[in-house]
Amino acid sequence: MSGTGRRRLAPLALLLAGLVFAAPAAADVLISNIGKSNNDHVRFLSWNSAQGFATGAHSDGYTLESVEVVAIARLSSDVRVRGRSGTPGGSTIATLTNPWSLAAGTLTFSAPTGTTLAASTTYYVVLDNTIHGGVGTTSHTTEDSGGAPGWSLENDRQRSPGTDTWTSHQHPLRIRVNGVAKDLTAPTFDSATVNGTSLVITFNEAMNTAGNPPSSVFRVTATPSGGSARTIDGTTADPVTIDGDEVTVTLASAVAAGETVTVAYRGIALGAGKKVRDLADNNLADFSGETVTNDTVSDTTAPTFDSATVNGTTLEITFTEDLDTASKPIGSRFGVVATPPGGTARNLFGTAAQVSIAGKVVTVTLTQAVAHGESVTARYAVGTDTNPLRDLADNNLADFSGETVTNNTAAPDTTAPTVVGGTVELIRDWKWA
Repeated sequence: MSGTGRRRLAPLALLLAGLVFAAPAAADVLISNIGKSNNDHVRFLSWNSAQGFATGAHSDGYTLESVEVVAIARLSSDVRVRGRSGTPGGSTIATLTNPWSLAAGTLTFSAPTGTTLAASTTYYVVLDNTIHGGVGTTSHTTEDSGGAPGWSLENDRQRSPGTDTWTSHQHPLRIRVNGVAKDLTAPTFDSATVNGTSLVITFNEAMNTAGNPPSSVFRVTATPSGGSARTIDGTTADPVTIDGDEVTVTLASAVAAGETVTVAYRGIALGAGKKVRDLADNNLADFSGETVTNDTVSDTTAPTFDSATVNGTTLEITFTEDLDTASKPIGSRFGVVATPPGGTARNLFGTAAQVSIAGKVVTVTLTQAVAHGESVTARYAVGTDTNPLRDLADNNLADFSGETVTNNTAAPDTTAPTVVGGTVELIRDWKWA
């Protein structure tokens, strides 16, 4: 502890003019000596008592949440705990709320929301306006472990007969000051990696997971070797995901292997309703040109046949990966061999129209229908087609044949119609002589 002898002190009634409102946070122990043994107690009897403490050097200051004192005997209901700055008689920065019970024990007095303590400043916890009860003191001049860095309690307590005259007395009051170090500093970019459409950005602190903005608040610039730069925005449909200090962005298109990549954030410039921010709600400032490590690996593996179904003239073939929707060969590059039970195989071809592509599935219209019960296999031959089927990395599908197709063609309806109701009118053709 520090600060012995007689001195003018400002009670911990916190200077209202200096209040700053901060985001709620879980309170920590900033300074305490409650864990020290009790050697005596101070009876009020219309005397006010104060205990001084000095805050640490955290540049953004601190938010006061509560003050705990040890009541040796029940305090009267008119007890008041205040925070004052500078001296016990100094400016009141806050009047704390009493607990529902003032019985003997450790009592917690709650500070008003947003009560701020400046860095490297002396404050006083002042207990006044009571004629009953007493609070504990200790002969120890060391604090409990676990307090905030740089904080200290004064070695002596202060006492006043209800005026602004305060005198120093041996043995400090047993108190605990609870709160948090304030965070007024915005997060900053630390590093980033990209793999295809997945961009992961690491910041210098944990980020807020509530109300994530869309991925479109981020943009990357990708430049191939010897080529022209292109911009790729994050998608508008996919919000960013946040895990600790990492923010994952879904890009609208993939970064290619070997491209040089930088990233920009433009949530402020776009006026985004939801912004990337830290746990204290400090918004991330816009930035640009930050280097991104490109972990995208070249895809040199061609797509392959996975499965297929047919229903009449509709053939659907599923491949092992998504296909380029711009690669639409004519349907006649595909065909099936359909073999009836005990019969002769017949070759059926796709029409001259382009196939349709959705993800991994290619749909081909056949010139003739596959019959129910036929065994079916599929084939593909690119031939001289200038637009062969390929994956998103431009790997062309190789020719194949003999791949099994599930035949979902329904059996023909061979049941004759029957009369299930109504009337039948018989008319006789009369012939007159």
